[in-house]
Amino acid sequence: MNKILCPVCGNEVLNESRVFEVLKESFGGQTKISLRKFKCSYCDTEFDSALENDKNIKVAMDDLKMKSINNILNDFNDINVSMASIERVLSIPQRTLTKWKTGKAKPSATAFSLFKYLRTFPWLLEVAENNFDYNIAQKIHIGDAIKNLLSTMNFDSCNMSEIGVLNCANSTINYNKYDLKPDMEITSITGDHISYSEKIVSITPIN
Repeated sequence: MNKILCPVCGNEVLNESRVFEVLKESFGGQTKISLRKFKCSYCDTEFDSALENDKNIKVAMDDLKMKSINNILNDFNDINVSMASIERVLSIPQRTLTKWKTGKAKPSATAFSLFKYLRTFPWLLEVAENNFDYNIAQKIHIGDAIKNLLSTMNFDSCNMSEIGVLNCANSTINYNKYDLKPDMEITSITGDHISYSEKIVSITPIN
């Protein structure tokens, strides 16, 4: 085994210590690893064991990446995106996806980055299924953004001066705007017909 020497003065009398570093990977969680650090007893130069530490970091990151791809594939399954559909859209064989999932093979850096994009923006799979048609892609993107926006809104606490009905179906987005009569409460909306009652206090969205 080669001796570790101070890179500045060449002294071999070193003080060794351990430091812990937390490594993180998107969708793969995090892990803590121990790294060796050294301080020269003669010139006080501090340095690390680069080769050993780099190897430990690589092993830990590879493990996190495998956990990440496994979690991503499980997440796709939870939102009803099957391996068959991924194979059809991305031309990646199911057997390859299975090997990634079981840890028998690991994806390339390019494939790994692609799957992180798809996990962050699942609607891109639908874009791919529509042969990357620009107009359809825009509708899919906007529809997904509106759905996410509406899911964060508390309609019970909104003070709205107008009300509308948003309909996202068959890649078509329609917004029908209705005027809200003063001191009146909407009780029902059927097509273009609106029923009112007096003394509006709040507006309850109609599902």
